[in-house]
Amino acid sequence: MHEILPHRAKDFPAGVNPVDKALYLQLKCRIYRQQSGGTLDSIAGLGVSMSGQIGAPLMALKQVASKYQRNSVVARLLWDDSRREEQIVATLLFADDMEVDDVLRLLPLACSIEVCEYAGSQWLAAMSSVDRLFEAAFDSSDEKVLATMIAAAARREMMAGRGACAPSPMAKKYILRRYESGVLEALAERYRFKYER
Repeated sequence: MHEILPHRAKDFPAGVNPVDKALYLQLKCRIYRQQSGGTLDSIAGLGVSMSGQIGAPLMALKQVASKYQRNSVVARLLWDDSRREEQIVATLLFADDMEVDDVLRLLPLACSIEVCEYAGSQWLAAMSSVDRLFEAAFDSSDEKVLATMIAAAARREMMAGRGACAPSPMAKKYILRRYESGVLEALAERYRFKYER
C-alpha cells in the first residue's frame, strides 16, 4: 500500500538516519488518519484555537504511539512540528532517561498547555530523574514548564497512592503553591481537592 504524506515535505536535520526519517513519515500519516470531525467540533465549541490541529482524540493518538518503540530522534522530529497531535505522540516516544536540561529546553516549545499536561502526566511522571527535574524547574518563570510540572506532580501523587492529608514535597512545591498566572492557578486547583487546607 502506498502512503501519501498529508503535510509538506520536511527538511530533516543533518544526521537523521533513513530509518528514523521513514518512521517519522509513517507516524505523520497515521496521526493524520486519526482526524475526527467530532473532536474538531468539540474543540471549536470550547472557543479553543483550531490552528495547527487535526482533531485526533487522545486515545487514538495513544494507540498510534503504542505500536512504536521509544525513539527520541523520531519524537524530537514530531515535537518540532509544533502541532498538538504530533507533540502528544512525541511525549509517548521520548526516552524515560532524557537529560533534565534537554527536557527543560523542550517544554517551552510545547504548542499548548494541554500538551504540557500530557507531557507531565504521561511522560515525565514516569522518568527516573523526575525528582531532579522538579528541583531544576521550580524557579522557572515559564508557564509551560510549570504547567508540565504541576501535571507531573499530580500524576506522581496518584501513582504513589498518597492520602488526602500527606502531600509529598513535590505536591507542596507545585500543586499547593499559589500562582499569579490564572492558567497555572486553575490547573493546580484541579488537583488541590484531595488535600485539606
